[in-house]
Amino acid sequence: MNTRMRQILESKSAMRRRLGSLPFSEKLALLEKLRHRNRVFAYASLLKEYHQLTSNSIPGQEVGDLRARMEDLARHLTPKEVDFLNGLSIDLSTLGGTEVYEPDGKDQWTPQRIRETLKRAWSANDREAILKVLRKGPLLSAAQTAFLRAQSYEALGLPDIALLFMEYAAKKDPETSSYKILTMRLLEQTGRLDEAGRRAEAYLSEEGNDLNLRIFAAHILYDFAKTQRVEALPIYRRLATILEQSLSKYSKIKPNFQSMAVLGYMILANCYAALGKNAEEVQAYESGLEMEPQNSLVLAALGLTYADSDPSRARTYFMKAVERNTIAVSPYLYLAHHALKSADYRGCFELCEKLKNIANQARLKEVEATAWHWGAIAGFELGVNPESVRMAFEMALGLDPFDESIVYNFNLFKQLQQSLQPAAVVSGTRRLDWETNRVFDSKGARDELLENATPNLPV
Repeated sequence: MNTRMRQILESKSAMRRRLGSLPFSEKLALLEKLRHRNRVFAYASLLKEYHQLTSNSIPGQEVGDLRARMEDLARHLTPKEVDFLNGLSIDLSTLGGTEVYEPDGKDQWTPQRIRETLKRAWSANDREAILKVLRKGPLLSAAQTAFLRAQSYEALGLPDIALLFMEYAAKKDPETSSYKILTMRLLEQTGRLDEAGRRAEAYLSEEGNDLNLRIFAAHILYDFAKTQRVEALPIYRRLATILEQSLSKYSKIKPNFQSMAVLGYMILANCYAALGKNAEEVQAYESGLEMEPQNSLVLAALGLTYADSDPSRARTYFMKAVERNTIAVSPYLYLAHHALKSADYRGCFELCEKLKNIANQARLKEVEATAWHWGAIAGFELGVNPESVRMAFEMALGLDPFDESIVYNFNLFKQLQQSLQPAAVVSGTRRLDWETNRVFDSKGARDELLENATPNLPV
């Protein structure tokens, strides 16, 4: 499942949980708000289609049918929604090459006033205000204006619209690689990974592209390869060759490109892992670690490479990653499970406390459930208040009600409480074994590390 689809499913699940916990009156108000939002998104989609048809001189009948659908939907829009969508229509018309500015009216919008107002809106992260200010008069280049519009519409939940403006920015300023990078990201975000992959391969085949563009294109192509079956291995081989050449060329890397090079080595290592070249995988990670010895994501990745073959070495790398407060969940999972199997209940409990927060912020429900689950077992063995242990089991079940190991251990806990027996929850059984836990696997963990590294892109 790709990242975008997972986000959609998680957001729907979160919304259902939120609705279930609300009083009836608040539930109605929230549903009405969602209906308003869906109307805006639907009209924006029609508006996008309308501008594309009219700019391409499509026959009038098709345009007329579209206008009729728009007029029918417009009757249900609020004045505020109409104002926002009128602004969107103005912005879409600028993609033809000519900026459209609103008349001054009583207020004079001087360049200085536009600049100051735009800076305030940007600082306040007020995306609608940014869009309105950009319609007041000329200030930035066409590419910069389109870039700001793209960023704003993406933040407002309209990535399809944002993509149009980011592509326009890249067209007006082909020398700025950031626009190409963000266009590929939006293509992937809107479900057009095939097209993003084709563009990535084209950029990688060109000489002279900067390291940022090449590494990000490699990331996109790697994501594309994961969706393929028969064709995946040739893509991994080709990508590994390209990355080896690019990273060798930038061996004496400038400090501002260093993090990007480390990401490149992480992608290269993943390609080698997919090709079954374990020695080369380790070497790629070690090359990244030479550049940034404190990089917790690379330390976590090295731990993964040794998780099966050399558990002791894996734990050493994972502990270093945890000491550096890594945001990757794999070190906490691995070490907490080892602590539980080794009856180091204090160590397991402390690791689970950290893991809960990280998993919650990353919206990893099953991982968070595991943290509550193992924390409950460790807490029980440590003599924590039984009500607190019960609450922890209930939290785990609430997050992942179909995990049989949680159900089994919760029932065991309740039986022990009823019989007043001493702590005897069995840890280290197959139910809690690292290799068979459905929450986590090495391949999924590698993908998680890349996703965590990607936001560091200097775009």
